[in-house]
Amino acid sequence: MIKPIHQNKLIRIKQITPVRKNKTKMKKNKIVQSLFGLATLMLVTVTLITSCKKSKDVGEDPETGKGYSFNVWASLGAWPNETLFIANLESVEKGELDLKGKGVEATSTFKDAGLMVKNGYYYAVTEDNRFGKYKITADEIIVEQEIPMTGFSGGNGVGPTWIDDNTLYLGSANGSEGPLDYAVMDVSTMTVKASGSINIPIPTGYKEIYAGQPVYIKGKIYQGMNFVDEDWNAYPKMCIAVIDASDYTLEKIIEDDRTGALGNNWGGGRYEIYGCKDDNGDFYFGTWATAGTHDNMLLRINAGTGELDPTYVGFKDHTKQLREIKYLGNGKAIAELSDPTGIDYDKGDTYSVRYVIIELATGSMTTLTSPEGEGTVAKQLAVDADHGKAFVLLRQQNGDSHIWVYDINDGTFTQGMKLPEGYDTINRIDYMYED
Repeated sequence: MIKPIHQNKLIRIKQITPVRKNKTKMKKNKIVQSLFGLATLMLVTVTLITSCKKSKDVGEDPETGKGYSFNVWASLGAWPNETLFIANLESVEKGELDLKGKGVEATSTFKDAGLMVKNGYYYAVTEDNRFGKYKITADEIIVEQEIPMTGFSGGNGVGPTWIDDNTLYLGSANGSEGPLDYAVMDVSTMTVKASGSINIPIPTGYKEIYAGQPVYIKGKIYQGMNFVDEDWNAYPKMCIAVIDASDYTLEKIIEDDRTGALGNNWGGGRYEIYGCKDDNGDFYFGTWATAGTHDNMLLRINAGTGELDPTYVGFKDHTKQLREIKYLGNGKAIAELSDPTGIDYDKGDTYSVRYVIIELATGSMTTLTSPEGEGTVAKQLAVDADHGKAFVLLRQQNGDSHIWVYDINDGTFTQGMKLPEGYDTINRIDYMYED
């Protein structure tokens, strides 16, 4: 059972000895790997260094002068014995990704690829109970600051949502009998604004509670919840806990028996974010069928009423599912549409994916023309709405894998950078921009 968090008691601020601006740089020695033989990873000893050199993104926006970059994550091995590393790039629209002698090893810092992103920084809750703020450059991971989070369940049980640019809510319940633990972080000062526990009533006959994906909408947090019984049978309804963000008390639980979980019931939205807000603040989200009678759906929470809209079903399918969804602007979103037909996960099969453009108000979809991709629980989409581009990691088991580029203005979908072979997976892409 997860111990509840008490501010100023179990969470303590750990100050890292600064050289300049409280930054400690972890120099990650470059990765040497043969791309055409066996995928052998050779890592030189990791060392801690300090430096007065100012960190700099590999790209600079000529209009604003602000830095930007793309981070592409790759791995060798399978969880929990995988090695993660990150390539920090200026562009992903052409050429071929060459990882020989390049990239930074990330496993010893992050443990997994389930990180939050805001204003050019990564934020992570690790399995060894740390909350940290990090910057990636071409050859190092810069640790801005880390906070020990004793008593808080890290790893796969954390669900994040941003209340504003500097305030991050974290909800955590990872297979316990309750309660839901939460922590609210001020990432500008790396301090804890609030923390505690919320008692979530567990349905009769069910034993364990899991925190799914949360979202903040106009003063309330809508926290996806999942329940399982002793035989791991899921509760046959979608459950969303509505939490008052002024005092973090439970207002009510929304239930819907047409479908199952809000998004994926694993990872809390750190890997795939199953929904997005439009310009009106309405939240559109994909659901995960957890019972044989369910459908996977696209539903909406109205920002004005704060309620699940009973008149809206933007998508409905018994097999196919909308997974990662990102907003493009002007009422449109790009999403991953998965199809697990004929898949045997016990044999290591992966589901197939296509990418679609959704008119959110109506739910109408346009399938983008590209080869069929190979699915994974990871972030496959990145959006640069300011410059009208979306980027897709399109991996293929039999064929070349590429990053594809969607032009938001003219609707074209073109093949970009080729991804290297010899890795177990290329599993995440992030666009990092200094707001």
